[in-house]
Formats: sequence, C-alpha cells, structure tokens
Amino acid sequence: MSNSQTGGKPKHGNDAFFPGEMPRDEAGFPADDAQTPYVRHGLAGLRAAREVLPAAALLEALGPAGLRRLRAPGSLAVVVEVPSADWCQHVGSALRDIAPFVHVEVRDGSSKTQHKPSEGNDKVARLLSEGARVAGVSHAPERYLPETLVAAADLVVRIGPPSNRVVAEVIRAATGKRARRMPRAVAGSLNLDELTSQIRIGSTPRDCIARIRSIAEARSGIDPQLGEVPDLETLHGYGGPAMGWARDLVRDLDAWREGRLDWSAV
Repeated sequence: MSNSQTGGKPKHGNDAFFPGEMPRDEAGFPADDAQTPYVRHGLAGLRAAREVLPAAALLEALGPAGLRRLRAPGSLAVVVEVPSADWCQHVGSALRDIAPFVHVEVRDGSSKTQHKPSEGNDKVARLLSEGARVAGVSHAPERYLPETLVAAADLVVRIGPPSNRVVAEVIRAATGKRARRMPRAVAGSLNLDELTSQIRIGSTPRDCIARIRSIAEARSGIDPQLGEVPDLETLHGYGGPAMGWARDLVRDLDAWREGRLDWSAV
C-alpha cells in the first residue's frame, strides 16, 4: 500500500535516518538536544576543567610581568617547563591562545628520534635570526627541546603543581561556584588527567574537592582512616633534634607540592 493511500508522510533524504519520536523544531528539522548536561551547562557559561587548568596554571606561573613580556612586540624565545608529560600539548595550546608565536615546539618525549636536543636546532636558529617568536614546551626542556632554544631562551617559565588558587579558579569555571574551603596543596602531585577528571561540569565545589582528595590519597597510598592521627605539633616525647628535623621535612614537602621547591632540595 502506498503512502498516498495511507495518508502517511514519505520518508526521504535525511528524514529516513531520524526516528519519528525525535524532537523537531518549528520548521520540522531535528532539534538540538539542549538538555544534555554538557550543552546545557555550556550555554550557562560553565567550562570544562581541561580547557581552563592549563591556561590558569600558565598565567599564574607567568605573573603580570611575565605576561607583559610575553605579549610585547618583537622577537622572543620562550621555554615553558610543565609538571609532567600530559601537560605538554595542553599548555602549548594555551600559550598560542595567550600570545602570537610563529612556532611552538611541544615535546613530551614520545618520539625517540625527534624529541631530543640535537633535533630542530636549524629551524629554531633560522626563525629567531629572522626576528620571529619561538617557544618550546616540555616537562624536561634540557632533555627534549632543541638545545639552541634552551640556550637562547629570553624567558623561562616553570609551571609547578597547581596551587590552591588555580584549583579554585578551575572549580569555579566548571561549577559556577566558589570553593570556600580547601585542604592545603589539595592537588598534591596529581597529573593533569587525574586532577581534571575530578572537577566536573555541573558538580559542586565540595564534591570536586572530595573527589580530588580521594584520588590523591589513593594515589599516595594514604589510608583515609588516618584522618584521626594527631598532628605533628601535638605529639609528645619527640622533642629536640628529631622534632626539628620532622618540621623541616613537612615544610619542604609542602613547598614541593606547591611548586616552590625542587624535589632535589627536599
């Protein structure tokens, strides 16, 4: 029986691929699903943590003076050191968004033949001699970036583990709300993937922080039940040199987690 005989509407073109129950707009075309969480929250101005964290960490590491120098006209050689390999591509993209560069060399060590100091020096030298702006991003610049770029760097930027200020900014971007309380150095030594996976669009700051603490404790092997263990300062019978050494160690570890101290100095 034909469609004309049944009064049904013939399916043709793209209509054949859409089920009859799919919502449609006034013109009869399939409507965008504005009720999906990502679309809904995106329309509300919320941003995913992976989009915000690299730029926020880079801007904090630069500071006002570094940002002015980065955006000043003229030739410039920049080296950016990131916390770990998974930061490289993201910070490279953030760097391009913040300031114009003719070339940004991103090396995470994934290529044994290309990611080494002896590769790419001719290109870096040529671009800089022509007055161009060149940057390199790596978690181990001296090991992976062109040695010419490392030696010629006018500006070296070191991004440490995300500070609480950066984490709070990312949480606000993803949730639309301020994080009122955070443990000291909440991000700890989490890498970018681990941290951003816990800061979720549409969640609450409290839930984000709880997830971050949970994964940080699991990663470090800390037993959650140790929350009842007394603080160092309240212990008795451990005075003198032993207590002084313990306090110095705690202070150094806190500085390392916040990116203010190299591990070799702990």
